[in-house]
Amino acid sequence: MNRPAAEPHDVRALAGLLAAAARTLALAEREELEALGLTPGPFRLLDRLSVAGPLSPSTAASALDVTRPTITAWAKYLQNAQLLDRDEVDGDGRRALLSPSPHGRAVHRRARERVRRRHLRLLSAAVDPNEQADLLDALARIAAAGR
Repeated sequence: MNRPAAEPHDVRALAGLLAAAARTLALAEREELEALGLTPGPFRLLDRLSVAGPLSPSTAASALDVTRPTITAWAKYLQNAQLLDRDEVDGDGRRALLSPSPHGRAVHRRARERVRRRHLRLLSAAVDPNEQADLLDALARIAAAGR
């Protein structure tokens, strides 16, 4: 799809293009995850747990900026798929720690690699390899400016 070039200071056009690019990447991620029986939300939890280690549901909710009921639903989804272990904290049956199961770790690695490759194909098809570092640097500066 050909779009007219944005004027250098057309911030609305830039925001629209960034949003369109984010939708394209999100769709590609969803397709790759669905091939493994996952959806983006539960995968976010699995990804966080795979990187950060065991977390309580409350800590996971805060880290992912979602509600505790959302984490509970995602955890049930992952448990039903045998991708997540839920271990009670000794001495307190109400508290638990969530962690990827061994199968969950393997699926997580495959999913991350599939998504990485798909995103790389999209990026490589659209941006010259010599310009990719500049693009990523510019996007990082835009993201940092908003913090």
